[in-house]
Amino acid sequence: MTSGETSTVANGQEPSTSTITGHAHLQGHGHQHTKVHGVLPIDQYLAQYPLLSKVLKQDQRRKAAPEKLSITTRHLDEFTAPHGPERSQARTQSIPLPTQAEGPTKPGGGILPIPHSMRTSMFQKKKTTRDQPLKKPLSIRPTEFINYMMDGTAQYVHYLLHPSQIPGRDLISRVYAMGFLPVALLGLFIVQMGIGLLVILVNHTRIGAFYYKKLFDDQIALFDETDGNDEAVRQLAEQTPRDKPYFSYHIANLLLIMSSMVYQRDDKLVAQASKILLNVRNQEERDRAAELLLESERVIDENSTCEFGMRFSGISELKTLGGPFAGLFYNDESIVLVFKGTSILAFNEYLLDMTLQRVDASEYLYGEVHKGFYESLFPDPAPLNWYERMTLDKTHPFNTIMETIFETAKVGKAKTGKPVNLWFAGHSLGGSLASIVMGRLQMIVRDTDPLIQEEKEESTTTASHPHPSGTRTVLQEMLARFSSDPDLLVLRDCYSVAAPNIGDSTFAEEFGRNELRYCQGSPYKPAYWRIVADKDIVPWCPPSLNLDPNEPCRKLKPSHKRSKGKEGTWLEAEKEEDRQAKAENRTEPKHMHSLLDYQNIGQHIVICHATHKPPTIKPSLYDPDFTDGVLRSREEVQKLLGRLAQIANAWKFDSGR
Repeated sequence: MTSGETSTVANGQEPSTSTITGHAHLQGHGHQHTKVHGVLPIDQYLAQYPLLSKVLKQDQRRKAAPEKLSITTRHLDEFTAPHGPERSQARTQSIPLPTQAEGPTKPGGGILPIPHSMRTSMFQKKKTTRDQPLKKPLSIRPTEFINYMMDGTAQYVHYLLHPSQIPGRDLISRVYAMGFLPVALLGLFIVQMGIGLLVILVNHTRIGAFYYKKLFDDQIALFDETDGNDEAVRQLAEQTPRDKPYFSYHIANLLLIMSSMVYQRDDKLVAQASKILLNVRNQEERDRAAELLLESERVIDENSTCEFGMRFSGISELKTLGGPFAGLFYNDESIVLVFKGTSILAFNEYLLDMTLQRVDASEYLYGEVHKGFYESLFPDPAPLNWYERMTLDKTHPFNTIMETIFETAKVGKAKTGKPVNLWFAGHSLGGSLASIVMGRLQMIVRDTDPLIQEEKEESTTTASHPHPSGTRTVLQEMLARFSSDPDLLVLRDCYSVAAPNIGDSTFAEEFGRNELRYCQGSPYKPAYWRIVADKDIVPWCPPSLNLDPNEPCRKLKPSHKRSKGKEGTWLEAEKEEDRQAKAENRTEPKHMHSLLDYQNIGQHIVICHATHKPPTIKPSLYDPDFTDGVLRSREEVQKLLGRLAQIANAWKFDSGR
């Protein structure tokens, strides 16, 4: 509401909401206050009635919000993941099912013929080729936990019999893999049981509720009546060129709120939709499943519309049912890709965070990346074991996410005529997934990249590439295939909160190099801001410890010199070995990293629990230094604390009325 809008107040009584609502969409910048008998400027009036002011702002944001996206076919298809070698290259279709004379559908339509020798195995052994349901989170029920531990025990026995197959050559890695990891998993199980018991006591007993209120009496006003969130939404949409990366406190706060809101999705409705899609028989059932998915996120969408003027839509299940998922907060000017993080009662997500095994990520990324994080976004790497190959999950959530983002951006740009900003956010596990997506989009397309291989296999492709070969990024390559408009989307910053480590030293070095290259070439200087609390253990997991003399963790000091805004170099001996191998025309050696070689990425912002300690910021070991000007001065902090105290007092007073 602005100063030029007025409303009649008779005898000091508060008028009805409808009297004011008619002015909610007006803009009165530059108007002078008018003092008439019985008439007050609307901003003065709303200051007297903060609750009504909140209602009017919400109504204004709701009117400005765009239409909500419908559930896409790609999202529905994720609930039945194709498994097995025969169907790994085909796009699965739930309706109609192929006959015995037909095979799976082609990516562009039609049916692939099945050789006669394969028909019997495909239709008689349905368990190895039919669409499988999404993986369900491992509950804390004893039978399922025992099955999980038995499978884990079998893996460790295999390591004992074949120690050469343990990832990592040093003693610490082998001791951890063969002894300490099972103990750690058992400890996590005990902690999970304790959390579950605490939740039961709080929700179903008086004494639990009493002590919960005693211990956790403080509340956080996520949705205040100030202009903080409005300012953040404005900054999300702006496209002002900058000479260096810029950390926004407003955006950081808003993206933290969004990362918290995604936990409100109703997983029970998602599970019902999954059951329908697994046995879908007609289009009506498919539509019913889509309605359930929309209803599961209704609370998030309503809150986002009222508080930010942005809509919300879930867009990918990330191969799990009820676990982490990807969603979009969006309006016509900006899109925020948010990943749900670790749930309190999801035991499988604790295991995902604490698992140390990495996979070779060179197909879609670089270096070695945490197995659980990598496989949540990309197709599973082909294993050597024949049984695992028969259940290989080749679904591609990353492609599902990006195609939906492109479609959303196309609608927004058609209305505004301007490119749409793309931001990334996530809490805990979700923050790691958000940074992986950012890293994938910023990297240079290699000749071996799946995008190039797919283009070579598709003889009818019409994609045009405006950038010379070897210089275009994955984002530019994907945009060229989706749209003729290379300026459809603008890549902006990533903000994560309490995100665990992702990959090894090679991954961290390549991430920092690509981030710097992209930052130097973009007028908006996107960067990755990794916000953590000093007492939180999750951001330091998985740990980084190595005794191998050939690994970077062995060195007490960084093996490169850092300078402002410039990349560093590392492992010169290994790089020289690679150069010699290339000169001699032989296969380059792969330097196997330790099981415990996990490195931080991004600009590391540490928030201290102690009130007398200011936050600190420093770049990660292999990242360029973007820390100048991020932290506020002492005077700015004191001014901010005073303003926050006023906001808190006003919020508490309004809540008590």
